[in-house]
Amino acid sequence: MQQDESMDHLENDAIDFATVTYRGDVELWKVQARSFAKYVPTEMISSINVIINDDDDATAEIKSHINDNLDIFEHLKDKVKIWTKNDILRYNMAKGGWVHQQAIKLMLYNICVSSRVVIMDAKNSFIHPVLRHEFFSEDGKPKTYVRMRSPGGFQFSWLEDSLNTMGVDTSFMSLPSPPTITPYPVLRETLQGLCAYLDENFESVEKFFGNKRSQATEFLLIYAYILKETGSLENYYSLGLRTPNTVFNATPNSDTGMDTLLDKAELGKQPVFSIHSGRKNKLKVKHFKRISNIWMSRGLIRYDDIFKVLGRPVIEKTETPDTEKAVVEKEEK
Repeated sequence: MQQDESMDHLENDAIDFATVTYRGDVELWKVQARSFAKYVPTEMISSINVIINDDDDATAEIKSHINDNLDIFEHLKDKVKIWTKNDILRYNMAKGGWVHQQAIKLMLYNICVSSRVVIMDAKNSFIHPVLRHEFFSEDGKPKTYVRMRSPGGFQFSWLEDSLNTMGVDTSFMSLPSPPTITPYPVLRETLQGLCAYLDENFESVEKFFGNKRSQATEFLLIYAYILKETGSLENYYSLGLRTPNTVFNATPNSDTGMDTLLDKAELGKQPVFSIHSGRKNKLKVKHFKRISNIWMSRGLIRYDDIFKVLGRPVIEKTETPDTEKAVVEKEEK
């Protein structure tokens, strides 16, 4: 069966994946690395870029640790490139951490060569085979999903300031907008154009984020820039990106919410499961066990590493201290 030209173009244009990590989630990065090897087709990958965002002393140690564990990627090992924040940022920034991370993500065009980029965090792991058109449509558009931002919410302010930064009409605040979480597909030229705009209007990307008084954030700035350049979300994006199952620092904050999220993850209908490193040592036993089994049943984590990633589960009053010893069932090979 003959494929159309747009399909051929997509198949010949592999993706640059880029993951930002630091000392607090480097163990999570190992889960992600195994998930790349198991679930992402080789031909879909141009490169896997690992960017270390930490202070200089920690960076040297993390880089050595990552190099020592590159075999985790198995057949994808040769596609992995390791970078530090100093390889991407041009100037020192007054603020670090998340602020550095935002600037790094926008400046990924400096290290990515493919026209298509998927921005990731170490907290993201693939738990299901990734489809060829998971992140980009057949005509090359980045895929997304949208949701409303409610007035009074902190993301509403992020959106407003991002639109104002780009000089875009704030009437777009009444419309659904794309996510602010990873994985995030985008075109390399978009990142390059956005950074050029920030350089021209705010001296540099680094100065904008390092000294900014607005609440504009990297992903909503991308959206605002797209509106500025194309006039609408539909002119750039294709709807259909599947929402990742994500355990954030503070949410889900109820047993029902967590159980519902893990139900979805266990079904495997969405290819990405994410858990923030801030949940380490904070999971209830039943949730600790379910997350461990999501990874272990897929061969994404070794038994001996589970506590390094998730910490110790929270033992509730109705449980005995012995419960912790049994929360993970070691699978004998």
